[in-house]
Order: sequence, then structure tokens, then C-alpha cells
Amino acid sequence: MNPLTRAAAVLSFACLTARAGEPPEWQAMLTPAVFGPQPKLAPCRLDYRVSWKGLLDAGSVRFEFGNPENTRPGTYVVTSASESLGAAAALYTYKHWFWSELDPASLWPKRFHSIEDVSGKRVLHTIDYHPANVHCSQTTRVLKNGFEYTRERDFAFAPVHDVFSAMLFVRSQDLTDGTRLGLLVQPGENPYLVRIRVDGHEPHDDRPAIRMNVTMLKIDPTSGRLLPYKKLKSATLWLSDDADRVPLEIRADVFIGDVRVDLVRMTKF
Repeated sequence: MNPLTRAAAVLSFACLTARAGEPPEWQAMLTPAVFGPQPKLAPCRLDYRVSWKGLLDAGSVRFEFGNPENTRPGTYVVTSASESLGAAAALYTYKHWFWSELDPASLWPKRFHSIEDVSGKRVLHTIDYHPANVHCSQTTRVLKNGFEYTRERDFAFAPVHDVFSAMLFVRSQDLTDGTRLGLLVQPGENPYLVRIRVDGHEPHDDRPAIRMNVTMLKIDPTSGRLLPYKKLKSATLWLSDDADRVPLEIRADVFIGDVRVDLVRMTKF
């Protein structure tokens, strides 16, 4: 993005927020950007099974928090990888690899890098989280013919989470029944407003769990307007109700149907 284009994007957002001295409509929905009292997650690997309605195996996901093999000075590294499998892969081929660099003291993101293969394209993101804004560079390559194009975007707001700092932020909070959280997450070129409601504490798969409702709205990074997020209608998340507070299951009503992500194993490093 050239300096003139970047300045125009920032100016348009500034005009929105300066109108009549009003902040963007979603700012009042945000939870104060302070991590809660829950102890930090111990270094671990989490393996998940992805299914359609819990019946048809559709894929796998692996998260690694603080893997010693990924140690970098002054950085807490989180990674994830996933792929669609079997019949699901024939209908919707998907594979991803994420690398996140968080500040080890605050757990706020510094840089997020992703590679996603979907629908015959490879999409790469590099996202830098600055004190006043988020900068995203996206490169898309058509795998069939090698055609490639890049675009860059700025979101003039901070602080903003990546996928993993958002997970760590939510698990850190005082999740009593009725708690409501609002946070900004930017995992790609668009930021999102994520809203979470704690609906109860209950057994889930024979484990104490915290059940939460999750909704998302897209934010136009230039105008700051809230937009519908059509790929996710609603989701229910169960966190283990213990010191770890890791996701046990996610049930999401998405554009391809009822998708479920279940924890298969947790391994401590």
C-alpha cells in the first residue's frame, strides 16, 4: 500500500470516529483490555477431531502453546495446523498453518503469519500488531497457473487480538455465569468483533465445563462499520472448568453446516 492510499484509509477511519466526538459503535461493547486472574496455560499440545454433526470425520486440528522447539528470545510462540479429510476434503479442501508471536509477559500479539490452501488458492497473511494500528499484508496465489497478487490493509485501532491471544484472553477471565465479553480479533485482512456470553457451568463429556455462546460480526477496516459475518451463524464453546481451561468442544453453525471440533488429547511439554 503506497503512503497516499494508507493515509486515505487512516483518514477515513479517523473521520468516522471523530464524527460528533463519537467512538465507533462497537467500542462500548469491548471488555477492558486486561487479562484476568486465571493462571497462564502451561506449555501443551492440543489435538482435535473435526466432524460434521459428530458423525462424519471431516478433519483434524492441532494447537501448540509454548512448544520448546519453537522457542524464540523475547517471544511466546503458538502454532496450529489443520486439514480437511476424507469425503469432506472432496467437498471442501482446506489446509492451514498458523504461527503466532506473542509478548511473553502481556500475551498480546506482535506478529501473526498464516498459510491457507482453500479452493485451489494459497493465501498468505502477515499481520503486525502495533500500538495504534494493525497492518495486514495478504498474498493470494492461484495454484493452477501460479498467478499471484498482493494487497495491504491497515486497521486504525488497538489493541487487537490474533486468534491465539484471543483464546488466552478469554480463558483468563472470571467466567462466572452471565459474564459477557467483547473483543477485537484480526486473523486476516478483516477485523472482527467477537462477543461471548457465559451460559453455565455443567458436565461435558464427563468433565466439568464452562459453556459459552459465541457470535461474530465483521468490521470494515476502512469505515469501521459493523457488517454481518455470514460464514458463522452461531457457536457454542465448552472450556474445561479446571486450571487448564482448554476448549473441549466447539459446535458451530457455519456456511457448510453443523461443524464440531472435539478435543482428542492434551499433551504437556
